[in-house]
Amino acid sequence: MESSVKTYQENYRVNSYETDFKMQMKPFALLNLAQEIAYQHATELGFGYDDLMASNVVWVLSRLYVEIYDNPGWRDRISIETWHKGQDRLFSVRDFIVRKSGGEIAAAITSSWLIINVESRRIHRFERLLKNEDSVDNYVCRRDAIAGTAEKLELSPDAENLDSHKVKYSDLDLNGHVNNAKYIEWAMDRIDADIIKEGILKSFCINFNHEAVAGDHIQFRRHMEHGDNGLLHVFIEGVRGDVSVFSVRLDYLMS
Repeated sequence: MESSVKTYQENYRVNSYETDFKMQMKPFALLNLAQEIAYQHATELGFGYDDLMASNVVWVLSRLYVEIYDNPGWRDRISIETWHKGQDRLFSVRDFIVRKSGGEIAAAITSSWLIINVESRRIHRFERLLKNEDSVDNYVCRRDAIAGTAEKLELSPDAENLDSHKVKYSDLDLNGHVNNAKYIEWAMDRIDADIIKEGILKSFCINFNHEAVAGDHIQFRRHMEHGDNGLLHVFIEGVRGDVSVFSVRLDYLMS
């Protein structure tokens, strides 16, 4: 682990069980790693899980956008660096850079987080966690891994209905809700195999709209459209009744 207080970095080796049939790191594995390192840095800053629970609040990931330049593969040694980039209205923005052993950038991530009261579910401003005369600037590194923030996604009303899934034990995190990374795994399980085989995943965006818990039935919907420069945009949404639980856009470069 390396840290300069405002930034945090860990080195990592990609395991076989974190890769797909192309021997490349799965988005699910990348998001799990990023989430863990975000928690580690927040703890070092004094705003980790235990610190927030003392005030009955928790971090909740709201949106996330990833650009992939050179996806790490099995046995690759990588480093991942993260920092709190500042506030965007009620959101706390956290960026990440993933580098390969030679220093080249493999991926960049920007994420938007909210602090939520566990009981009331109301949003808790980051500034309220600070002690007297403390400043947000003491915890912020104003660098961009990706300029801007993750966008709000809108799924076409023409989206087709797919299958459904009942939330199970293996989907849940330590809060008893569906693990954030699970949503990208669910989405990719609903993309045609030839797209994954022949295409190159260049970027993806996720909106975490509502929490899901054990026993929930998630209905999946999908819409695809062709964009510029040979990109295929695949939109996946998971709904519970009339409520959107999550939405994903995956951008594939098709050969």
